[in-house]
Amino acid sequence: MTKKQRAICILGMHRSGTSTVTGSLNILGVELGNEKKLLTPARFNKKGFWEYSDITQSQEKLLEILTSSWDSTKPLPALWWNDEKIKPIKSKLINIVENEFIGKPLWGWKDPRNCLTVPLWKDILDELKIKLSYLIVVRNPLDVAVSLKRRNKFYKKKSIDLWSLYTLSALLWTEKEERELIFYDDLLKGWQKALKPVASSLGIPWSEKIAVKASMESFITPNLQHSNSSTEDLHRDQELPEYIISTYEQLLKVKQSKVYFQSEEFSHKIHENYYHLTGEHFYSDLKKQID
Repeated sequence: MTKKQRAICILGMHRSGTSTVTGSLNILGVELGNEKKLLTPARFNKKGFWEYSDITQSQEKLLEILTSSWDSTKPLPALWWNDEKIKPIKSKLINIVENEFIGKPLWGWKDPRNCLTVPLWKDILDELKIKLSYLIVVRNPLDVAVSLKRRNKFYKKKSIDLWSLYTLSALLWTEKEERELIFYDDLLKGWQKALKPVASSLGIPWSEKIAVKASMESFITPNLQHSNSSTEDLHRDQELPEYIISTYEQLLKVKQSKVYFQSEEFSHKIHENYYHLTGEHFYSDLKKQID
């Protein structure tokens, strides 16, 4: 095997549009594995989750082993991916990749839990000599909160804290890696304008075929969006801590300038916001792990 084989890890908080983005990448030719292994559509994901079921189930088990869950607002323990208890999960994920994706030049997988489990995936794909890139999907935290209230009956504070943990974790664990950003709202407004630069950056073949355009137009529809908050709405919301508004505004700056994504200023702000979210203990643990 050589580094010519490439994988795209799709990152983003639950209810951020990761399903729509992943389905779009599939239309463009990114392999997602055996269709029979993808999670079936459900009430709140009528067009599909686009998640490889064995990966999602393995990551659910991983969080359970670490006495955590997808809706825990507490960061995972330091160096958790080196824990002996995790080795069976790592072996299973390696087997999934080897059995399902080896030999496919461009493939990807989506599960919001990826935001928390990036370090393990780095180890796995490095061992398998597969080039790994990241696509981070962003949605206004107020809209995520509205969606989680509809689906899970979560209080707004819990949803906002989850958005912060998932988003900041994804940004910190992918520092200095090949990564791209896409806003869910932008995808719904104009999929070609939103996806074309992502495809160019991540080496995804772009097609002008009528069949591809027709599939995309059918898949991405305005009725997917039930809430559309603005940056002004964030500032008007007196319940939101400043670090959450700051994180979202930093991501908007990245949208305006891709160079800013790798800048020291961006990195400093994201580290600072993670510190405000988690406190000194968890931030110190994270610094030791990523330095």
